[in-house]
Amino acid sequence: MDPKPWRVGPFDILRISDGVIGLPTTLFPNAAAEPEATAAMQRAAGITPGDPMPTPVNTFALRGPGGGIVLIDAGTGPHRGEALGHVPRNLRAAGMAPEEVETILMTHLHGDHAGGLLDAALAPVFAKARILVPAAEVAFWSDSTRTARLPAYMAGTIAMAERALSLLADRIIPFEPEALPVPGITAVPLPGHTPGHTGYRFGEGAGSLFLWTDIVHVAAFQFARPDWTNGFDADPVAGTAMRQKVMAELADSGETIIGMHLPSRGRVEVAGEAFRFVPIED
Repeated sequence: MDPKPWRVGPFDILRISDGVIGLPTTLFPNAAAEPEATAAMQRAAGITPGDPMPTPVNTFALRGPGGGIVLIDAGTGPHRGEALGHVPRNLRAAGMAPEEVETILMTHLHGDHAGGLLDAALAPVFAKARILVPAAEVAFWSDSTRTARLPAYMAGTIAMAERALSLLADRIIPFEPEALPVPGITAVPLPGHTPGHTGYRFGEGAGSLFLWTDIVHVAAFQFARPDWTNGFDADPVAGTAMRQKVMAELADSGETIIGMHLPSRGRVEVAGEAFRFVPIED
């Protein structure tokens, strides 16, 4: 959790940590094909080659002019061990109880984003919240003919998404990007990682802030190698093209970014034929 919120447009925005997970290099198919490059990037990040990459899992809480709380994503919930699942506790530490959350705005329905919608007894964690989900994301996870094409190791992810859509059907509101019912936030489709993968922009002009959700999972790898996919990309080719496009645009604009797997706010800069992440310290 950051020490203080960022003021962007009408919102105070606070990063709420769900925890840190060690992602194995095997999650990235390119790593096995390029072991020397992988080891060099790990050493540059202070990680012993072959070790998992420590990766933050973030959500973001917003307070608007009326004082209502909007939560972007819900974290993993009690489904992936003690290192994760800390959103409810960290919300309370920031003075925001889960039952006070009025709106949950989803980026997509992978387990580290949507698993926290339900507790261990499969009851809603956020008792009063409406849950806004990109319509393309709802359509994808509701279609077993499409999810059946995903790798077998994603069976748990599929089951989690189906369970959330079923048990929370009375509170889920699908939306099209141009019709997001939260004033002051612009939805930005970023398909590739999942069909409905969506980012959000807060504010306008020089003071705007862009949440790019899962454009990058491991910063130490994918800024230097934006061509590197990960094993949870529904469409690796589209995901790579989107990452390269977004990074190029942001390097040009200088807009501040946040992400579900970035350690802080920051900016994208061109570095030779690739990019680098430049943190903004709070």
